[in-house]
Amino acid sequence: MGGQVAGGAMDTQQLQTIGITSVVIAGFILVLTFIVPGAHSKIPFLFITAFTGSVGGAFLIAARKLAGKGPAETVQDATDSEAIEFTRTKS
Repeated sequence: MGGQVAGGAMDTQQLQTIGITSVVIAGFILVLTFIVPGAHSKIPFLFITAFTGSVGGAFLIAARKLAGKGPAETVQDATDSEAIEFTRTKS
């Protein structure tokens, strides 16, 4: 199934994009925290910032781990005709 390999290549890019966006959003929420007056009003903003930033960081770590895997480490299904063609060209 060749579609799995192409989809796997996009996973890294999507994880990285979502991770960066989440970290940037967490930064904006952190900046907004300083606008809100009062210490008790800032606590929910800090929880949202921590959650959004940690999810974004987890996505970035997952993208980095997926990017480290080469094509030899990905699982690829081959039909019998592809296997036969490979053995003909190999010898």
